[in-house]
Amino acid sequence: MSRARDLYDRLVAGGEPEILSFIDQRITEELFLEYKQSADSGQGRTLHDNDRKNLAKAISGFGNSEGGVIIWGVKCRNDPVKGDVPEKAVPLADSVKFKSLLEQATTGLTVPPHTRVQHHPIPSGFVVSLIPEGLHPPYQTVPELSYYIRSGSNFARAPHGVLAGLFGRKPQPSIETHWFSTDSPELVERGAVKTQLSIVLRNFGRGLASHVFCNVSIKSHPGRNCHIEFKPSPEQEVWSGRLVLNQTLQMMMRSGFALAPEQDAMPVSFDIVLRNPLERDFFIEGICGCAEGETHRFHFRSELLDMVKATDQMFRTPLDAVETPSLLRKFNPLFYKQIHR
Repeated sequence: MSRARDLYDRLVAGGEPEILSFIDQRITEELFLEYKQSADSGQGRTLHDNDRKNLAKAISGFGNSEGGVIIWGVKCRNDPVKGDVPEKAVPLADSVKFKSLLEQATTGLTVPPHTRVQHHPIPSGFVVSLIPEGLHPPYQTVPELSYYIRSGSNFARAPHGVLAGLFGRKPQPSIETHWFSTDSPELVERGAVKTQLSIVLRNFGRGLASHVFCNVSIKSHPGRNCHIEFKPSPEQEVWSGRLVLNQTLQMMMRSGFALAPEQDAMPVSFDIVLRNPLERDFFIEGICGCAEGETHRFHFRSELLDMVKATDQMFRTPLDAVETPSLLRKFNPLFYKQIHR
C-alpha cells in the first residue's frame, strides 16, 4: 500500500478526532500531505476559483509524483523552523456538498483527467482528498497549462528533464473492482428471497497484471435465518483459493495467467438468501491487486433499513401473485443502493 493511501485510510477511519490531532500536534505539510482552507468555506453553488486552482495544482503535482492527500478545512501557516504547519480548523459549511463540488470539478482540471482521485466528507466540516500516483502521467493543469511535481511540502513546476522521465515510465497495471448483481432476484419460497452479488476485477492500468489476487470477508451477517455462501470462480484452471474460518475467501490467479489492460475477471460471487428476522447490516470488505501494482481496498454494505424495505412486501406476497415481477424490480435499487448510485 502506498504512503498516500495509508494516510487517506487513517484519516477516513479516524474522522474529526484524527484531523484535530494533526492540528494539535502541528503535523507539518510534507511530501504526501497538504492542508487547504476553502476560499468561501464551500458555500458557493460551484467550486470557488481559488479552490479549483489549488485542486488542479494538487492533482498535477501529486499525480506526477508518488501521490498525496489534501485535508480541506484547515488553515495553514509557515513556521520558519518547522515549515508549513496547521494553525486551526476552519470547517466547511457543508462537507457533503463540498465533496460533491470537488467531484464535479476533478476530471476537468487536468489533461489527461486523473480518474483515481477520491474525496471523502467528514461530517464536522472537513473533506479528505486522495490523489494517487497517476496511471497516465504527465498531468497538465487546465487552463493554466502547467505541469507540477511534489517537492517537499510544495508543488513545483516540472522541468523538461523530469517530464521526459515521466514519459519513459514503465506502464503499470492497476487492479480495481466492479460490482455486479443479478438482474432479477428470485422469490425461492414464501418469506425467502435469493440474490447474487459478484465481484468483477478490471485492470485499469496500462501494464500486464500477473498474480492477480482478491481477498474478501463477511464482516456483518444480516440475520440468523439468512444464508450467505461464497461461490469461487468455476474457472479452476485460472484461479486457486481457500476459505478461512468460513468467513474469508482468498483467491489467487494461477501462474501463467494475466490480465491485459481493460480486461475483466470474476474471482468470486455470493449467493444471498434473506429471511426474517433481518437483524444487522450486510457488510463485506476486501482487498485486491497484483504483483506489479498497488493494492485496492473495497467494500459493500446493504443497510438494515434498506434490506427491510426491499424485502417487506416480497415476504408477504404469494409465490404466484401477478405483482411479483414488479416487486422484484424494486428490490435491486434498495438492496444494492451503493452500487446503483
